Formats: sequence, C-alpha cells, structure tokens
Amino acid sequence: MSDTEIVDDLPLEADDVEPRNAVEEALFGLIDEAMDTSARSLYAQGKKVGVSDIGGCREYVRRLIADEDFTDPRKNFMAAFMGTAFGREFEDAYQRRHPHALIQQAVEVPLDLQGFQFVLPGHLDIVDPKLNTIIDGKGLALDTLIPTPTGWTTMGALRVGDTVLDMAGKPVTVDVVSEVKNIGCYEVEFANGHVIVCDEEHLWVAQRGFRATPGVVPIADLRVGDYVPVAGALDLPDAELPLNPWMLGYWLGNGHHADAMVSTHGDDALEVQLIAQSLGYRGLVRHDKRGSNTATVSLAGRLLRDGSRRVTGSTGFYSVVRDLGLDEGKRVPEVYLRSGHEQRLALLRGLMDSDGTWNKTSRRASFTSTTRALADAVAELARSLGQRVQTWTRESSFYGKTVTAFYVEWTPTVNPFLLRRKSERVALASDSGTTDHRVHRVVRIEPVASVPTQCISVNSPTETYLAGEAMIPTHNTKNGLAVVRKSGGDLQHKFQVTLYGYACVKAGLLEPEPTLALAYYDRSGVEQAPHIVSWEWDQSIFDAAIEWLNDVVYALTQGEEASKDKPRDWCYSFCPFATACRGGDTDVEGLIEDETIVTAIDLYKDALARETAAKRDKDTAKKELVGIGGRTKNWVLRWVHINESEIKAGTRRAYDKIDIRPNRG
Repeated sequence: MSDTEIVDDLPLEADDVEPRNAVEEALFGLIDEAMDTSARSLYAQGKKVGVSDIGGCREYVRRLIADEDFTDPRKNFMAAFMGTAFGREFEDAYQRRHPHALIQQAVEVPLDLQGFQFVLPGHLDIVDPKLNTIIDGKGLALDTLIPTPTGWTTMGALRVGDTVLDMAGKPVTVDVVSEVKNIGCYEVEFANGHVIVCDEEHLWVAQRGFRATPGVVPIADLRVGDYVPVAGALDLPDAELPLNPWMLGYWLGNGHHADAMVSTHGDDALEVQLIAQSLGYRGLVRHDKRGSNTATVSLAGRLLRDGSRRVTGSTGFYSVVRDLGLDEGKRVPEVYLRSGHEQRLALLRGLMDSDGTWNKTSRRASFTSTTRALADAVAELARSLGQRVQTWTRESSFYGKTVTAFYVEWTPTVNPFLLRRKSERVALASDSGTTDHRVHRVVRIEPVASVPTQCISVNSPTETYLAGEAMIPTHNTKNGLAVVRKSGGDLQHKFQVTLYGYACVKAGLLEPEPTLALAYYDRSGVEQAPHIVSWEWDQSIFDAAIEWLNDVVYALTQGEEASKDKPRDWCYSFCPFATACRGGDTDVEGLIEDETIVTAIDLYKDALARETAAKRDKDTAKKELVGIGGRTKNWVLRWVHINESEIKAGTRRAYDKIDIRPNRG
C-alpha cells in the first residue's frame, strides 16, 4: 500500500486532448465556458465542506485534550464558513476540455510531527496528470447591519450590484464583495455606546482632533480618542406616502389608538388645527373644560390628496391608519424611514412636536417614549438626517406606574420641531459653537473572539459606506485580486498546495516536482477571469511548512502555564469569553453575574489545569495526542497568514500562526 491513501478515487479517462503548454493558458481558455453562470460554492449546494474550507480553530484540539466544550452555549462563535474560487461550472468545464483530469480529488498524507502520527487530508479542485499540475481554487463565500436606500440588510447578504450609502449620504453601488475571513477581530466602541466588530485588516476613516483632516486609518493604528466623521443626510428621492409625514408623526406621538383624534398642548391647538385643515381634515378642536391646558384635534373627514380635489371613498385618516396596521401597534412604516429628505424631516418634526423636548442647558433635542419602536424610529430618522444620536433606557414613573422609557438625544444641526412653542427655543449646533456633534469619538478598542467577517468595495468617490445602526462611515475593502496580483499569492495557500502536491506525488498521481497553481477567482463576478499564480516545485516551501507544523504541534501538546492577570493571546483565538475572563486562577465568583459566562470560565480553568498536568506527565500527554492521531481522518492542519520574511529569518512562532481544525468532509 502506498504511503498515501487515495480517497474517493476517480478513474482516469484516456483521451487524445492535447494539453496546453502553460497552466495559465489552459485555465484562461476555459473562462467563457465556465462563467456562463455564476460560481456556486460547495456549501451552497449542500455538499460537505472540504478540508481547506472549514472554520474553527484550536478550540477543537483543546476540546479533545480537555474533554470539554468551550463553545458559547448561546451562540457558536466558531461557525464554519467556506468559499471556493471555482464553482461546479468551472470544474465541469475543465473536465470537458481535459477528460483525463481528476476533479475534487481527495487525498490523505501521513505526517510524523513531534513523534505523533497525523494525517493531512484534503480535496484538490483539479489534478491534471498530463500537465503534471495541481490547481487549487481560492474563493471567498455575516451580521453587521448595513443601511440601504430601501431599508437595512446585513454585510453577509450583500452582493455585487446592490446599493448602499456612502458617508455623504449618496446611494452607491457595491462593486466588490470580499471573501469571508476568519482572522483576528476587534470591537470598536464609540461614545454613543454603539459597537462595531471588525477584523484586523479593516480600514476606517478617522481623524485625530476636531480640526484634523480625516484620513484612511488601519484598525491597528486607530486609537481611543480618535474621531470618525458623522455621515451626511441620506440623499434619497421623495416617496409616495399614504399619509402626510408630519401628521402621521404627530398622531404616532399624541394620537388616540382607536380614532382619528390627537391630543395637544393648549398653546399648540390652533397651529395643529391649521395644519390639519390644510391637509383636508376637519380639524375640530375641543379644549379640556377641567382647566388643564390641553385640547384634542379631530382628523376626521376626507383626505385631500392634491390640495384641491376631495377624494371619495374610505380615505379618512384612521382608515389609512388601519390599512397600515398601525391600530395594532404604533410604529413608523418602512417607506417613511427611507423617503425624501423633507419627508423624513417632516415626520421627525411631527414626532418631536408631540413627544420631544428641548434642553436649553445642554442645547440638545430629546425624545422620550415608552414604545421602543417609536424611539428607534426617531433615532433612525435623526441619523438619516445627518445627526449624531445617543440612545438609552431608564426606569421612569408615569402616572404612578414604573415603566421602561426609551430616550433619544442629539445636538441638532437642523431644527427638529415645527410648532412654534418648541421650535423657537432651539439653538442649532452651528449657532452654539459646539463641535462634537460632527464626529463619533472612539472610546474603546479591544481584541475579541474571532468571528467571520467580510468587507465590500463601492463606487463612491469617498470610497466609504455606512455600517451599523448608527450609520458610521467606514472605508472600502481593498480588491482581493489586486492584493494577490501585487503579492504573488498568499503564502498560506502556497503551503497548502505544496503539501497537496506532495500528496499527489506520493500517491503516484503526478511525477516528482510538479507544477503548482492557485486560481484566485472574484466570486462577486466583477472580474470574470481568475488571477493565476503558478510556480515550479519549491522544496524550501515544503520544508518550511513541515517546520511550522512541528512547532504548532509542540506548542499545543506541551501545555502552557496560565497567566493570573489576564487571558493569554491564544485565548482570544477560541474563547468567546476572553474579554470577560481575567484568566488563570482568578476567582470570578461575584465579579461576573452571567451564569453562562461563569460556567464557561470554569470549564476554561479546568482545561488549563488539565494542560498543566499534561505538561508534568508527558506520557499522559503523548497518549492523549496519539488518541487524536488515531482519528486524524477527521482532522486537518491549516496554515494562516505567515510572512515569507519570517520564514527566511527563521522565526518560530507557529502556534500564533497555525490552526488545527476538524475536517467534516
């Protein structure tokens, strides 16, 4: 039996097709045929995830060693995401042209690492014996909210051609969607309490000081105290709205649930009546006869759609309210939240005229409601008008009852009121000399457990798009193919393909020293041709890969002493509770109230104790690792971003660079 076992062997099909004389030519000749339909990932087709595509990290090795499960019971932070540069169309097209080629060839190669037997399994996209070449595709397949001209989506749902918004508030088109990445992540918190999770490659538009000019800043250079500019007002077209936006806003704040009546301050009654009558409503005013300075205004009557013609049929205000489903619960319909600038401003003013106030001391506008949906809508409307908003909740007393009140507050650059009683009190930010309303201040940056991340690139002159509920501007991703062209290919991928080549030679599929190739395909569809990176067999890459693998196995099997002050670097790689845990032997009782987190930390501490014991008892550790080795058909070693200069310099930090993960293929 060969040293390498071939899994799911595909029969060679003899044919007389002449191979092309260059790998690049062979691949580029297939593009038109292969790209008739968009590439589909194996994951999307419901197939088992391949070795090179699985997510996760050292957590899985530690789980077996310690016999404990570190995943958050509420959410699996280590969810597997994968992508492929070739869809089935591409692979099928290659085999039609070269029937002798092996498609999705599975191989297994045993490796002796630190005295333990591991098996490196994998699936090769294309093995071409006639070219003595293997070709592996690198394709790139989330939950940050992204505002769009029609509402909201998530980063993971975006596709090329979708429309988002840039920092000027302009609609822009997504022209590149990056790969899904499982790399280091950071939480960035702003003074308004909003938090965005980004990866270690993310770019921000930020400035250091109020008067500084914003520039593009990598997350590694972003500092607490830096400022990210507030986005401009969304530039959207007017929408066809079923009810006047100001009147709808006022009814949502002060309207009766069961009829077309609104309550109002006595001093506002005449003004509200005139507005109602200008819209075709009866506008009948009834003042409270009990002496309180309040009144009601009737919105009964037919609605004048164009200001002159009375529309027949059931078009009264409350009839439309029922049609919108607002009689069952007050909320702002989506169409209003993405209507034109003046329409959104009118709606905001209606809500603020009813339930908003002006704080003369702080020079800030404030909205308070016991209905979360209305508070959320006010915050979204204000942000869509270029305002920097802060929100919070508080237990408050209303009419002798304790309720949860939702607060929205901001320093306005545009008057948020229409009625004179409130609007005349406002001092706009441009008149008050304040400057903090123009920026989001960074108050916290810290590493967190890795989660799948993705970026986009848009056709904006500012190269920005808005992210998160706070609509915070962030910078374009760099085009992945452009990076590959400049770098000549990711060393991670070169390691992988080199070891796959070794497997194929051992199996007798290829002659010694085969040609190796990577095809980077822009699965967004913007660039129709993949970028091909090919090279002749390089023994130094293979030797470096084995050296690093030996290092990582050594690091993972010897156990590490726990810090008593804070989590170690590797904690952030697998533990979703790393930021809450003080690490080591720290007693967390009384410090953390969340029982789920306490339980997870207890498991974590127990695992550390097991590792320490394993370090003292090498025979026990060896036995446990051999047990893992006995099941290595379900495991894979994966190599993550390693700088070539580090290899040449002989640096050895493998356990920071390499993951061991299960193969669920």
